[in-house]
Amino acid sequence: MSNLPELDRDTGLIELAVIARGHGGAGPTGPTGPTGPGGGATGPTGPTGPTGPIGSTGPAGATGVTGATGNASIVPGPTGASGPSGSTGPQGPTGATGPGSVVPGSTGATGPTGPTGLQGVTGATGPTGVSGVAGATGATGPTGVSGAAGATGPTGVSGAAGVTGVTGVTGTTGPAGVTGVTGPSGVTGVTGVTGATGAAPITAWTLVAAGSTITVPNGVVTFYEVDSTGAASTFNFPASGTATAGTTAVIKLVGASAGNPTVLAPGSGNSMEIPGTPGTFGSAGVSQVMTTPGQLFGLKYQATNTRWTQER
Repeated sequence: MSNLPELDRDTGLIELAVIARGHGGAGPTGPTGPTGPGGGATGPTGPTGPTGPIGSTGPAGATGVTGATGNASIVPGPTGASGPSGSTGPQGPTGATGPGSVVPGSTGATGPTGPTGLQGVTGATGPTGVSGVAGATGATGPTGVSGAAGATGPTGVSGAAGVTGVTGVTGTTGPAGVTGVTGPSGVTGVTGVTGATGAAPITAWTLVAAGSTITVPNGVVTFYEVDSTGAASTFNFPASGTATAGTTAVIKLVGASAGNPTVLAPGSGNSMEIPGTPGTFGSAGVSQVMTTPGQLFGLKYQATNTRWTQER
């Protein structure tokens, strides 16, 4: 048997062959050699593709120094402890990633429309509403025309004259017969010729002394000259309901002065236009006055408005 050291094929460590016949104990295990250099630097990460092949195993670390051979001994010494395993070398660089597709896939076709759902159940009919109030009964139509009287039956055979009985009670008078149709009216005679209009009466001025009271006559036209130099004179006109439309009175003050006003009483219920203020009327029943020497004032009655209006 050889005394040379043998290489452990699995761990890469040196085993010291011990001679069975030696007398000395086993020598100490030599120190572990330094770890071998790592593989190359990690390459840059390529785009993701299929996984590249596994990199090769890095080189084994250097063999440690063999310990000195101990003295031979008849009793074999204990086997020295195995040196630590060398560390695994760094993993080789990852292989380049295969090219990936850059074109996006087309969109899938839209699926067919699902069938229409069943129609819902028809709701129940609501309750009948309350009946409206009955309308009022219409007015009774006019009575129809009475039908024509039936024909008179044939006269029966005269019986023998019986004994004259007692005179019966006189029956009630039957209804009056229908009035016959009125005959057409006679033609209207020709209208006679209108006579000539008579001449208008000539009305003279009536002289009124100072301090007089005059009742104006109804339904005529009268003219008055009033002495305005003395006491006040009063004219009483017909009242409403008595005065006739168109009744007219013309009054003129005569004299160089008008010491006292001439009073014009319109009559109960009538109003009167105010002398010297055309278009303005006093209240019903309120008297008006004339105060200017030589003043002329004519008044005509309007029955529709119950007022005495200045006659111009």
